[in-house]
Amino acid sequence: MLHTTGISHGSFSMSYLGVPIFRGPPRVCHLAPLADSIISRFAKWKGHSMSLAGRKCFINSVIAASLVHSMMVYFWPRTLLKKIKTAMRNFL
Repeated sequence: MLHTTGISHGSFSMSYLGVPIFRGPPRVCHLAPLADSIISRFAKWKGHSMSLAGRKCFINSVIAASLVHSMMVYFWPRTLLKKIKTAMRNFL
C-alpha cells in the first residue's frame, strides 16, 4: 500500500506544524526539544544590543507566540514552564 501511494513510512516521533505528536500524556521528554529550541533563541539574540523594550517585545512576540501555539495542543509540564520562565527573566 505504501509503495503504490508513494507515502513514506514514518516513525511515531513526528511533529505536525512544529508541535510534536506522541502517544499518551505530555511528559518532559516529549516537549524538552521544543523547550530547548525556544531557549536557544535567547542565546542567539543575547549578543545583540537590544534595549529593554526591544527585549520585552522579542519575548512577547516570538517566544510567547511559539509557546501559545504548542499550548493550544498540550498542557506543558510545570518543570519546563519554569525553565522557560527563568530563561525569559535572565534575558531581560
